[in-house]
Amino acid sequence: MDKILLIEDDPETIRLFREILAESGFEAQGVAHDSLPEANGYGLVITDLDMRGKRYSSSDARAWVRMVADRYGVPVVVVTGHAEAVLDEAMRLEAVDIIGKPLDVDDLQRRVAAVFSTRTH
Repeated sequence: MDKILLIEDDPETIRLFREILAESGFEAQGVAHDSLPEANGYGLVITDLDMRGKRYSSSDARAWVRMVADRYGVPVVVVTGHAEAVLDEAMRLEAVDIIGKPLDVDDLQRRVAAVFSTRTH
């Protein structure tokens, strides 16, 4: 089973994502932004942008995604309510995909499956 690290501070969102991803055969571990685990065989990281209540900053968001990608050595998908991030061309250089909220469940499942399928070919 492919393992996904889900970085999200809202426990209810973690629960929902775990259920959605399990339907597609993925095992997801949810953690808060301030309690990142060691790398442990993850094939993908899905992260929200932890802006700590600040306005969206492209450089801060890219630095976060770059740090996560370097730490885990896997592709990073950003799921965010920040419309600016979805449109941020510079962010697309760091994240393999950016998905805006509100989330479409089928779209999330397709995009995650696509990341794993491109890594195995």
